Order: sequence, then structure tokens, then C-alpha cells
Amino acid sequence: MKIDQNAEYSKENLMHFQGEISRNQMHKLLESLNEHIAQNNARSMGSYIVCIHTLNIESRTADIEIFISVDRRIADSMNFRFVEKFNLENCLLTQSRGDKILLPEVYTKMYHYSVKEGLEIEQPFYVVSNNCPSEILGLQTQDVDIYVRLRDATE
Repeated sequence: MKIDQNAEYSKENLMHFQGEISRNQMHKLLESLNEHIAQNNARSMGSYIVCIHTLNIESRTADIEIFISVDRRIADSMNFRFVEKFNLENCLLTQSRGDKILLPEVYTKMYHYSVKEGLEIEQPFYVVSNNCPSEILGLQTQDVDIYVRLRDATE
């Protein structure tokens, strides 16, 4: 697995959600987000970003962020807000192509790489999907780029 240092990622015109949800609520959330995009005469543009901040084992929920690219600025709603620009800088980057179940193994490899190179990871991991947003839940395989920020050496 190839891991790059000093990677950057930038995307403009995104709809954003952040909150604590269960896996079962994810499908409804994505439907609601897609409806909001369509009601504003906009289109999703094919890529999305998912970031898991925390997992709550007891409640089986996760505090997540989801960003979906859209073709133009649209109005915020109660659950979703428009983000003009999203940037990640000073990151490790790797790609994962294949079974979704292997993603935790990829995170572990990135962590071990950072330790070996004397780098300090600043959580969380950002998963940028190259699959269409409407396919998020239905796919057994993935085509993703994984970014994780590195702590600034001056801190």
C-alpha cells in the first residue's frame, strides 16, 4: 500500500451534515440530503466525504460529518448547511480499492506508517469516495482516498 506525505485535498460547493446518527438512520439521512439538493434545483456532483469523529458503542451511534459536492450554492436547511470550500492540508494519503470491510486495516497501516516515519496523526480520518453518493450504502466494494492530517511540527 502506497502512502503519500504532504497531501492536500480541496473541494468547493458542498452540502454538509454533522451529527450523531445510527447506521440505520444513515439511509434516511442521505435520502433527506438528496431531497434537499433536488428541491433546490441542484445536482450532486459525484463525490462525497465522510469523517467519523467518535463511535458510541452503547448507543450504536457515530458522530459523523458528511460532505456531498453540489453543482452550485443552495440554501441551508435545519440539518444541512452549504460549505463554500473544504480544505485538508499536511495529510497522509492512501487509496483503498476493494472490500469495505478492510477499511479499519487501512487506518491501522496509516497509523503504523506515521509512527515509523516519526509523524504524529491528528485525528480523524477523512474518506473521500469516488463512488456516486446514491451508492454509499449499497456497495460492498469501495473506491476511496483516505486522508489524515498530521500535527504541525511547531506545536
